[in-house]
Amino acid sequence: MTLARPSIGVMSLFTAGICLAYPLATKAETSLSQDSETAKDEYVEVKAKRSGYVASSTSIATKTDVPLREVPQSVTVITRMQMDEQHARSISDALNYSAGVSAGSRPGSRFDSIYLRGFGGFGGSANYVQFLDGTRLTQGISYAVPSFDEYFMQSVEVLRGPASVLYGQSSPGGFVNMTMKTPTATPYHEVRLGTGSYDYGEAMLDMSDRINKSGTLSARLTAVGRTGNTQVNYTQDHRIGVMPQIAWRPTDHTDLNVRLFYQNDPSSLYGMALPAAGTVLPNKNGRLPTSLFTSEPGFDQYRRTEYMTEIAFRHRFNDALTWRQNFRYLHLDSDFRSISLRALASNQATASRMYTISREHMDAFNSDNSLETRFHTGHVKHTLIAGIDYLHNASDRILGNGTVPSLNLYDPVYGAHFSPTATSDASQILNQLGLYIQDQAKWKRFSFILGGRFDWTTLDTTYRWGGKSVSSSARKPTYRGGIVYSFDNGISPYFSYSTSFMPTAGTSYAGASFKPTTGNQYEVGVKYQPSKIPMTITGSAYTIHQENVLTTDPAHTTYNIQTGAVRSRGFELEARAHPLPGLNLIASYAYNDIQIRHDTTASNIGNRLLAAPSNTASGWVSYTFQNGRAKGFGLGGGVRYNGFSYGDNANTFKVPGYILGEAEAHYDMGGAFSSLKNLLLQVNATNLADNKYVVACASSMNCFYGTRRTILGNIQYRW
Repeated sequence: MTLARPSIGVMSLFTAGICLAYPLATKAETSLSQDSETAKDEYVEVKAKRSGYVASSTSIATKTDVPLREVPQSVTVITRMQMDEQHARSISDALNYSAGVSAGSRPGSRFDSIYLRGFGGFGGSANYVQFLDGTRLTQGISYAVPSFDEYFMQSVEVLRGPASVLYGQSSPGGFVNMTMKTPTATPYHEVRLGTGSYDYGEAMLDMSDRINKSGTLSARLTAVGRTGNTQVNYTQDHRIGVMPQIAWRPTDHTDLNVRLFYQNDPSSLYGMALPAAGTVLPNKNGRLPTSLFTSEPGFDQYRRTEYMTEIAFRHRFNDALTWRQNFRYLHLDSDFRSISLRALASNQATASRMYTISREHMDAFNSDNSLETRFHTGHVKHTLIAGIDYLHNASDRILGNGTVPSLNLYDPVYGAHFSPTATSDASQILNQLGLYIQDQAKWKRFSFILGGRFDWTTLDTTYRWGGKSVSSSARKPTYRGGIVYSFDNGISPYFSYSTSFMPTAGTSYAGASFKPTTGNQYEVGVKYQPSKIPMTITGSAYTIHQENVLTTDPAHTTYNIQTGAVRSRGFELEARAHPLPGLNLIASYAYNDIQIRHDTTASNIGNRLLAAPSNTASGWVSYTFQNGRAKGFGLGGGVRYNGFSYGDNANTFKVPGYILGEAEAHYDMGGAFSSLKNLLLQVNATNLADNKYVVACASSMNCFYGTRRTILGNIQYRW
């Protein structure tokens, strides 16, 4: 079967002038380049105070603006400046220099899947970036997974460890939150054009300004277009997105922000799954190429369209009482078609194959309402927040699977004939209602956090063609407590205990619903945040236990039972500093030991979970000259290390570790030519040595090559 690949006109956005961007680059630390950092949430609560790569405060850990040093959990804020200088093209790219995070376990632009403190996975166990503006993003039944272009973001935040007490269902390893750009009363305008390896091209627009004389109304328009091929034959990446929004601030006490969002991904890559034999293990036919395409040209595709409306409202009645209300509606359509490898023949060249087709529609509603009050009891200062949030997700999916003629991986001949047929039609409705309360108390040098939450969840799945319905419900309390002691010199030791839960879809062989997966964490650490230098250093050690994990039913191997348990233990170090004008530094190291503690396969007990490396480390430095003839010129570079991981839970084979080097150069033309003060040029290169490496394996037939050397250049004009 052959289907035509969709075509789009994004390339018409790019002209010959783009080529000017290729040899040079910029991100000078001038007042102009700082606009993207100072143009922060003026009409919605400020999410984080930033200087270069360093954020001194955030709201993601507590839902109130609080200094990072007073949060008894490890938190990282990735600023817009860092994403720009490193030319991140996805949220996964933005996370590359964050301790304890392994992003891009299956490289590509389709999804942002991550491992955080060892928790993640593939397929139904995958851990995606699932929080936007502090509220949860849900996904469909199979492949309807939301994804947002990084250019729409003002910052990306990593909250490590369980966080259900404020956010409901979440992974025990923590979560990643994306914070979108918001309108500013200060004028800000930017246009970018870029090009790069694999015929890549991009065009971006970001404009924000007041729209009335008093400044009570402001608007922002952000748009992005990306197009190009990839390192895999017969695959392309295309994207168009636009985000208009308007903000109203009639007084200093009232903020209203209304955002519309549209993104269309007509084609995207999710790294090809290849056998371990020929990638990380020997194969008598040699090593498989990184360009190998194992599907059928004209058949393999992933189309996704997203529409979203967000409304954020805040009213401060007085210095002691603030009301917040956030609402989101998200609609997503996805059309997935792919061919996967099933088994490798004895000649180690021919692979049997299976097709999967999935068409999904998803509608999701989120509402989060909270009341914050500030008061004193004696010498103790309190910030109390109480709220109620509601989530509704309705998904419909048509799914089909079947066999496809085999393919010789070393001499592929395409054109196989097969007839994709739908085999299942299902709908699923998820409802979650949560009540939460949290008290942040300060007494002398001590800061305390104590919070609790109770959730009610229901999950109803109907298989229309089989006439079968499955329902499950859960009621679950979660809580968190922590203490921080802040010394005058900026050192703050802390301790915390927190819990999490995650509803589990499906049923056992007997038709019984599964209990929610639960987790708990003990974390101890120390933070250093001096008052005179923009710098944050965090060292943390933790132990996480997860219960009610699904494992294979030994009596009915196509079903699961809940006897699994996992323990994650480790420590992390991360430093971010802006010690001198023009100089930004990042350094991180993480050690993680994640073990299977209970499993129906006895030999798996004590093994590491697949694809989770024990050791990761990274370092990045960038400097922009502030004076002299070189003013506005700067260089940056970094090194990332991922240690080895295992390719299956049986730990039968290893995926070797790898080291990647990256570099960038930038130039603010205004440093040499005053008439060109708004023109910025930049070039970035990743995987400098062009290493041919495997990021991770999900099984002996599912290993994923990392991205080869990529060079990107862009030209930016700001006014």
